[in-house]
Amino acid sequence: MIFYITNAALDISAAVCWWILKTTGYLVYGGITYIFPTSTEKIDYNLEDSIIVLDKEELYDRLLQQSTN
Repeated sequence: MIFYITNAALDISAAVCWWILKTTGYLVYGGITYIFPTSTEKIDYNLEDSIIVLDKEELYDRLLQQSTN
């Protein structure tokens, strides 16, 4: 009986330690990459390659104009 309690306690504590180490590692890595960014290039955005988001009303108006033409 004591074996199973000890085994469960070790299993839970190992999982908790792994979660703490993993979360701490992600936070440290995220903080370092935020403070010291690797890329300082300026990104040139091309308007032709972008996605345009239309409101429902604007989309309806454009469809109405195309159907009348």
